Amino acid sequence: MPNVTTPRELVAEGIRPTLQSKQELFPALNASCRRWERSHNTSITHTPHHSAVSGMLLMPEVGLLTSSVQYGIVARSLPLTGKILRGYLDTSGTGLGIGNPNAEFTPNVSNCTLSSDGGTAKIIWAFRSGEVALMTAGRAMDNGRAAAKLTRCQVEDQHDGIVHDATWCGSNSFITGASDGKVKIWESRRVSCLWTSARQEGTLIADPCIKVTGSIGQCIVGVMQSGNISVWAGLQDVLSDDGPRLTPPTISEIHIPFSHVVAIPRHSNNVSHKITALHVDPVSSSECVILAAYAEHFAFHRLRIDLGTKNVVSTSFGEESHGHITAIKPCWGEKPGESSFVIAGDLLGCISIYDWSATTPFATDPAHNLPSVPARRSFEAHEDGAVTSLAWNSYTLVTGSARGTMKVWDSFTFVPLRTFSSPAARPPVGREWDGVSQIILERDLLIASVGSRVMAWRAGPVSRRGQSVIKGKQTKKSKRRTLAKGYQQLELHKDIIESTKELANEQAHVNRSYGREKEQQFTLNNLGLDEVEAVEYVLMLSRDEQEARRLSSPSADEGVFEPDFDDVTQRQTASVTPASTSTHSSPNSIRSLPLTSPSTSNRKVSISPRFRPEPLEAGFSISPLTIDVRASVRSPPIEARSLSMSSANSDQFPPISPPLSNTSTPSTSFVRRSLSGSPKTSRIAWADSKKYTPPSSGSSSPQRITNMTTAWRSSSNAMAGPSVSPGTSLLSADLAGHAGPRGSEALPADFTDMDDDLRYAIELSLAEAQSREMRS
Repeated sequence: MPNVTTPRELVAEGIRPTLQSKQELFPALNASCRRWERSHNTSITHTPHHSAVSGMLLMPEVGLLTSSVQYGIVARSLPLTGKILRGYLDTSGTGLGIGNPNAEFTPNVSNCTLSSDGGTAKIIWAFRSGEVALMTAGRAMDNGRAAAKLTRCQVEDQHDGIVHDATWCGSNSFITGASDGKVKIWESRRVSCLWTSARQEGTLIADPCIKVTGSIGQCIVGVMQSGNISVWAGLQDVLSDDGPRLTPPTISEIHIPFSHVVAIPRHSNNVSHKITALHVDPVSSSECVILAAYAEHFAFHRLRIDLGTKNVVSTSFGEESHGHITAIKPCWGEKPGESSFVIAGDLLGCISIYDWSATTPFATDPAHNLPSVPARRSFEAHEDGAVTSLAWNSYTLVTGSARGTMKVWDSFTFVPLRTFSSPAARPPVGREWDGVSQIILERDLLIASVGSRVMAWRAGPVSRRGQSVIKGKQTKKSKRRTLAKGYQQLELHKDIIESTKELANEQAHVNRSYGREKEQQFTLNNLGLDEVEAVEYVLMLSRDEQEARRLSSPSADEGVFEPDFDDVTQRQTASVTPASTSTHSSPNSIRSLPLTSPSTSNRKVSISPRFRPEPLEAGFSISPLTIDVRASVRSPPIEARSLSMSSANSDQFPPISPPLSNTSTPSTSFVRRSLSGSPKTSRIAWADSKKYTPPSSGSSSPQRITNMTTAWRSSSNAMAGPSVSPGTSLLSADLAGHAGPRGSEALPADFTDMDDDLRYAIELSLAEAQSREMRS
């Protein structure tokens, strides 16, 4: 492909190239775009050192120098193969080490500027102490090179503060700016100071110089921390071929305040004074033309300075609707007649092209009342973030974003040709991606730095059909993949480690969040009552409510359970009056009942189930505790009961109170309470019991059975409640209730068929009652 110089008039509208330039330009442009768009080459990424890349310099034979201000070292690598040469270039060693970052580093480095002269690398080191040093490394990309040479400045030539910036202003000279507010010009051979700027008059505190640029043949420009710009001209005689002159040259100094460069809007009180871009137009010779851009400003500024009259004309470029400018790339004309233009990237990810030679603005911003030159062309380049870096040549435009992605565009039609993803590792949770810090663009070579990683890509030859052309004998696929196999495996391991860390961080975040929630829930649970305390509280309220109901109601309580408390209160609900003409007890006769009282303790109240005897044989269980008197027993007439009760001696036996149920209640369960009979009934029971004789070893005598039957009937007839027919026992009633119709037919009605065990128990009970009576 012929070496064609692209006319830059194609970028600025209104200027057309000649016919000859068109015939030479478009074939070369078409071939270059096809290679960038259709090449199948892969990108190579390597990490020259373990810190962010501060600067890059492309050496001959595709060698690369990368600097790190954090460690104070310069690494050497081959970007197209990913190979890192052994040893670092630093100010504390000879540069022949093995590349150990723990041993080869230099602290307190504030700036590092890279340049080269053929295969010789020249590095300017600036320190926080104000010292300046120059390192020269011959055959820097050769493994068998000699030791690098380091030259330090004299103590009396040092700055009185931190050196913020250093740049080359000629082949054998460089300039520095420091926090003491002074600018110095240095001779590179002996690192001696040739000229120092004077301190501004009327200032007690020095204004630090943040950025410097320029050339000795034209002018030297320095920007202070306050945003003011200082220009020095007439320094051609400071450095000559024979060395420094004895007579000081005549130097003109021009100070431009920040308010003259940037017109502060009326409604804005906080305006940034930080400089982000500073360039000097090398084409103009009669005057000094400066490009200055400040952080968080939507426009950059052009300053035309007449060195003779010291007149300054400021022009603003940009539109507020495009956002703050984050990247600037000036493209100066190389030949007379070629126009210059400026490419700017903003915070919204858009690219704007401005005509640098515009003299008057095309529009006026009414909000700020400031004239600004609008863009000739503007388009959106990145959707994922702001534009952080730009590179341009005669054929392509490369843009880098804040998330590490890069895009290649046609430099004339701005058609996208290729996109590169971020070579940086995935950031930890909560952190941002590393942006593209610097881009080096050659004819078919692209090198970019993202964080601590450097990516390189070269466009290969492409056939007419769009396929890659492989020259020479083709090798097997396995051999072709040998070079990238280890690298791919390394990248796979790194991705696995990064994914594991990300999952661990997410799990830790979840644990912290749910841990706080569990602790809070545990604290809330301890503040209230548990289940047991809630039941006890409900019981206490129930007792209080029952006591209040008892005090307010005059009627007698019926169906009250016997309490399990120690402190109880009793009251007499009614008194029993013996009848003179009848031995029948009135149904309303109720003996004294123990009533419950509110408990003063918080102990649990346990209610035991009703006792049921264990069955001794197959079949239904027969128990005198579960006899349903109302269902299976009928009471005799009141007259019969009265006669049987009056015939007994009521002064001998106490009343017997078996459990009975109210005849008016449909339930068959017994209420645990006793009803006292009349005195006559008691005497009858005791009179019958005196006829009792102990049982003999033989069969039961009729007399004993008759006496026991008479006692049982007398005590049963004395009960108030359901009536029992004569000759029918309670056991017979229970058996009749469980057996049904068939059981009632099978069981006899006579009392003599009572079970022997039950009969024996009744005899023992009567005997015990008689013995108590005799003792009393």
